[in-house]
Amino acid sequence: MVRQLCGCFVVLWVVLLTASAHAQEKTVHPRLRAALFELREARRELQNAREEFHGHREKAHKAVEEAIVTLKLLLNIEGDNYPKLNREPDFYKHYHDHPRLRQALRDLREAHEELRKAGGDFHGLKERGLRDIHRAIEEIELALDERHH
Repeated sequence: MVRQLCGCFVVLWVVLLTASAHAQEKTVHPRLRAALFELREARRELQNAREEFHGHREKAHKAVEEAIVTLKLLLNIEGDNYPKLNREPDFYKHYHDHPRLRQALRDLREAHEELRKAGGDFHGLKERGLRDIHRAIEEIELALDERHH
């Protein structure tokens, strides 16, 4: 009886450690998750805006779409099954215009650095991730006319 209890305790302990490690793995890349969140919002901002963003609206939209797909692959996310960020409207008040695009730009820069420093190759997707994030940064900068700053 004691042996069975000890065996059950060991099994429970292993299950809890595995679940804990798995939960920690899901939050290992907070910058990538933040970038994905803001890219989705930036996509909506691009779609709903009336302006053409200095002639770069379509290219920015395409780069944002590609980065979203790649970040989802990198994070192994299906659908919207990821923790959403809790960013209240006040979080964006320091931006004079296009707050989601501007925040996406900031989060993408941080995500690029996080991915660059991360170990492993993300099942062969790391280089694609770095490339797509960099391209989204460039296209958003052009759309916002930020290249000269």
